Amino acid sequence: MGSANSIIAKLLDNRHRIIHHAVYIGLIATFWFLWSFRSLNSFTDILKTIAYSTTYVVIAYFNIYFLFQRFFFRGKVLAYIFISVLTFFTGYFAQQFIYFTTKEAFLEDMSHTGPLLRDMAINAFTFFMFICIGLAFKMLKMWLNSESKLMLLEQEMLKAKLSNLKSQVNPHFLFNTFNNLYVLTKTKPALASEMILGLSDLMRYQLNESNVEKIGIQKEIDYIKNLLNLEKLRKDSLEIKIDYDQSLLNGLTIEPLLFTTLIENAVKHGSQQMEKAFIHVKLEKSNGHFTINVRNSKPENAIFGKEESLGLGIENLKSRLNILCPGKHDLKLINDKNIFSANLQLEIK
Repeated sequence: MGSANSIIAKLLDNRHRIIHHAVYIGLIATFWFLWSFRSLNSFTDILKTIAYSTTYVVIAYFNIYFLFQRFFFRGKVLAYIFISVLTFFTGYFAQQFIYFTTKEAFLEDMSHTGPLLRDMAINAFTFFMFICIGLAFKMLKMWLNSESKLMLLEQEMLKAKLSNLKSQVNPHFLFNTFNNLYVLTKTKPALASEMILGLSDLMRYQLNESNVEKIGIQKEIDYIKNLLNLEKLRKDSLEIKIDYDQSLLNGLTIEPLLFTTLIENAVKHGSQQMEKAFIHVKLEKSNGHFTINVRNSKPENAIFGKEESLGLGIENLKSRLNILCPGKHDLKLINDKNIFSANLQLEIK
């Protein structure tokens, strides 16, 4: 269905409007040439048929591009019908003058009520037919244009929402890092300078490299490593493991900063609340799916996964996933006694 709509949209594209008009005018002319084919005995008859067809073209275009938009489109239906009827009669009498060379012949023809009404009925039918064809074509183009504009608007709104969601990533992490820096500048200046360097790498990635739809998985892994190494500078006892197969790096692309929430939650609710803590990250690809699993230690009595800040982060991630890959992801959060695990699976091509 989508493919058929795409083909129709291309055929009705405004760039081909000259062809559209040529086809429509050709349809009217062809109809009347076929209708009067048996009576075309001379060049004069051909010219008369061309003139006759031209009156239909003028009436049709006047109706479609003026009356329809000026009256019908603005809700003035009765006025549209009334003026359309007037244009029909004006066109009909103009057509009669094409075939009658004298006033007397014209009046003679008008005096025969039966044949006159029959001829007017035929002309009224063809008038209505051509107007309907033209209006149907125009309405279809208007509908496709409005659909296209609506789709573009929806895409822009989704991009704006996605950009807003992305901008909400890691405010807590930055706040915590700056607090740590404040302390380290007084207690361990050398370590503070190393932390500033690591933070600048993270910010450079977010500002300069993540403003794309997709990015190589290697850069996302490097970002995760830098983020966790920054935490390890603050807390040397933190155990960090990042496990993935090198084949994962071959051509796989992913949405930037998609895993940041999972890592930050592990840092905030695991390593920062325990003296001896761990954060284990595993990434793998199999059977058309990419999976990232983040496991971290947690205090036994922590209400992990229910604090407001974690809820906001997870809701942010869910919103991004629903925009980026609707119906093609699965996020599971497992809250055990001493371990919290987040497992995100994505369908990949």
